[in-house]
Amino acid sequence: ASVLRSGASLLVEGALHSAPSASFTLEFFASPACDDSGHGEGQLPLGTAQVVTDGRGDAAFAVSLDTPVPAGWWISATATLEPTGATSEFSACASTVWRDEGYGLAGAAGIPRLVGVGDLSAGASAALELSGAQASALTGLFLATTGNPTPFRGGLLVPVPWITAPILITTDGDGGLSLPFVMPAGVPAGTELWTQCAVLDAGAVKGVALSNALVGTTP
Repeated sequence: ASVLRSGASLLVEGALHSAPSASFTLEFFASPACDDSGHGEGQLPLGTAQVVTDGRGDAAFAVSLDTPVPAGWWISATATLEPTGATSEFSACASTVWRDEGYGLAGAAGIPRLVGVGDLSAGASAALELSGAQASALTGLFLATTGNPTPFRGGLLVPVPWITAPILITTDGDGGLSLPFVMPAGVPAGTELWTQCAVLDAGAVKGVALSNALVGTTP
């Protein structure tokens, strides 16, 4: 579903649907390109993880991998049923263009988490997704092409100066939101898109919680 770079590590999140109440080994791979099918290739093994599905055959996962991977490569996975060895096809691939810079400021539910989903090549569909925020709260999404940590409501707002006025939206009943977009053409390779959310939250030190600062780099 998503890959987030943090230092030399990758946080890979996704879900498996298969046999109920069964054990699986997940194997993760990196490749410089995604197959035309939209599913990954297996050039560089990254590591494994174990999951157990619930009674409906579902298992969510969030796995940290420490093998260095160049920005812009693609991550995919397979799932192997234990102990039979039956193995899935490669999963859909997810890009490593997104990087977590930290700087979150906690509210009543902790630090809201911002991730990027999808690629940033021209014409590609992508999304910014927020979770762990205050439910039904007014949220401002800040965008910039540089990171300049600036004091803001007891924390640090990193996307400064803004390239547009903050986008205002309200979180859902679970404290999340999704902002899909299509990457416009003409953005030079290597351009950084810095983004961060500020969420009205009475549990924050000055009434506003801040998500982590997220950076996406165009391939």
